[in-house]
Amino acid sequence: KTKSACRNVKKGDRGSIVYLIQSHLICNEYDLGEYGADSIFGNATDKAVRLFQNKNNLVIDGIVGKKTFESLFK
Repeated sequence: KTKSACRNVKKGDRGSIVYLIQSHLICNEYDLGEYGADSIFGNATDKAVRLFQNKNNLVIDGIVGKKTFESLFK
């Protein structure tokens, strides 16, 4: 049920879900710049998500949808 409830998270979004995504990116050694996990999906988070998607053979769109979310949290 959790997977089906996931919404797309993208540049401009804010909040705890963004913080969770950012924290996982940092734990996987992706650079989020000087602000780190700040709960704001800005340029640095967008870049890190795109790098993650590329490395994991996902669609490179900067959007944390179901497939990116699943891959990031496995």
